[in-house]
Amino acid sequence: MEITNSKTVKNFILDPSNDLEELIDFCDINFKLTIEGIFNALFILLKHYNQNKSKIEYLIELIDELVEVKTIEEIKTILGPIKDLENKINDNFTLKQKINIKSSKVKIDNILNNINNKISLGNSNNKSKCIEYLIFQEKNLSMVESFLNTYKNILNTRDVDEINIFELILNKYIYLDEKNEEEINYYYHIIHLFINSQHGKSILKEKIKYINIIKKSKLGYKEHIIKVIELFDPDFKISMNEIENRYNIKFDFPNVIIDEINSFIMDNNNRIDFTNQECVTIDGKNDQCLDDSLYIEKNIDGTYTLYIHITDIPAFIPYNSLTNEEAKRRIETLYLRDRSITLYPEYISNYICSLLQNNNRNVISYIFKLDPNFNIIEDSLQIVKGKIKNKHKLSYEEVDEIIKNPTNSNLDQMLLLLFCFADKRRGQNLKKEEYRKYENFLRMEAHHESLKIDYSASANIIHEAMVLTNYDVGRYFKILSLPYMYRKVTIPSNDFIEKQLQKIIKMDPNITKNKEFIGLLRDSYMKTSYTSKPVFHKGLNVECYSHSTSPARRYADAFGQYIIHDLIFNNNLTDLNLKTWEYRIDELVKYINGKKIDNEMFSSQYNYLSYKKLIKEKKK
Repeated sequence: MEITNSKTVKNFILDPSNDLEELIDFCDINFKLTIEGIFNALFILLKHYNQNKSKIEYLIELIDELVEVKTIEEIKTILGPIKDLENKINDNFTLKQKINIKSSKVKIDNILNNINNKISLGNSNNKSKCIEYLIFQEKNLSMVESFLNTYKNILNTRDVDEINIFELILNKYIYLDEKNEEEINYYYHIIHLFINSQHGKSILKEKIKYINIIKKSKLGYKEHIIKVIELFDPDFKISMNEIENRYNIKFDFPNVIIDEINSFIMDNNNRIDFTNQECVTIDGKNDQCLDDSLYIEKNIDGTYTLYIHITDIPAFIPYNSLTNEEAKRRIETLYLRDRSITLYPEYISNYICSLLQNNNRNVISYIFKLDPNFNIIEDSLQIVKGKIKNKHKLSYEEVDEIIKNPTNSNLDQMLLLLFCFADKRRGQNLKKEEYRKYENFLRMEAHHESLKIDYSASANIIHEAMVLTNYDVGRYFKILSLPYMYRKVTIPSNDFIEKQLQKIIKMDPNITKNKEFIGLLRDSYMKTSYTSKPVFHKGLNVECYSHSTSPARRYADAFGQYIIHDLIFNNNLTDLNLKTWEYRIDELVKYINGKKIDNEMFSSQYNYLSYKKLIKEKKK
């Protein structure tokens, strides 16, 4: 039979006198038109399912067999007709008809999944080239992780030598110079990403192959290679002590720190008494580390005064102390899968410096003037040593409920004023919202208030109060030309992203079809870090920014408080002292930027070990 169009094939199938086995010959004559005819016929047959069951089943089995024997290019021609059939069924079939053809529809869906998998397999070489570029040239961890979680079949054959991307990484890692700790840490983290991804099961199934690669190198005695061999050992477990030594992390504080803390005396000198204010903390229900408290009051002239009280770490911990040095070494509280590693001993962060309810606490108070419309009055910031007695410890949920259903109580009315302030601030800087979503994409702190902003008024209050303080404190020091540590963000230009995209397109032309990939690519090149210069913060769209509001959890914030005490409260502005602080800031910026990366790698690896139950707990 001459196949002039798909209608010829359709009519052939619908004619009950014809032998459907001839369709196989049709496929050899014109595969594309035959496939279109089969799916056009299927639509009509499915409409009258009960009368055509055997014919429908034959056609579906035929398509399934064709998918197994045809080339990738031929298989791709099936995608259009099969999707057209699905659309026709959705648009034209009644619910009863859809239920009636359910078993056949499931088989058709399975064929579609099989086609997509085979096409993905066909493209796997391109995908491997992309991820190889990101790993070995760009060293872009964020994109590597996104790639591994997005694309299947990354481990399929890469070249004629049948070497897959994981083998390439392993070979690179094996022959690294033992002294090159930075490279070792990077590639070990990459190996962890692979094993911890959707490809991990496939890797572990072939662990003998990978162990043999290591054995052939005859370098299995090296410390960094032993670490990888352990990952393939089903009986491997690591102790908490080994984790501490391996990653240079201390879960507990040395006794010398605990002893030193007992010798500290709280500095209560020259403080403004704010203990009559109806201050409130807004945190998670079970949080004990409370480092910020808020109060707002309306003035006689219709303006407002906003008080943002932050726990005063230097009031208790001297700068020249072992406790401060230990916090500097840690740089931040780490929130892990099953525990946290705190910046300070819990006696400090959860008790003596926590703004607990009905306890007098020393604070650094940031005082802002607001006009009657809740706009910040420029250059109104005052920074003072204060003392508060926090009156209310509220959770986000409790404050949200109060704002929805307020009473006439002083607390409820004050919370409404805070809500008005935060709502006004949020609406004034929409670019800040875009950056917030990016930071949340990377954020490791699952409890952070900015994750709740889109549905929680209380989270927005805290977020806006903290962002305002971090911005205005940085600006305060910038105006005075005094040394301080700032926060900066590097956002890639459109030209840069386009150049990166073009490099990847050469390896995989289909990548542009994935709009999410392009967004991930842009985000992966956005970097945040500390600096000694008051640079414009592109993410938040403000002239400069600092970290100044979480001193019990983040060392950069505590360090800023030591600067405030010395330069603002003590007015120690000699040239020598200013130079000393400039040197300290430069040194800390270098350390903290590097340590942040190390902490992220450690957290990822610890969480994997914990999830797999590979950690031996310390004996009680």
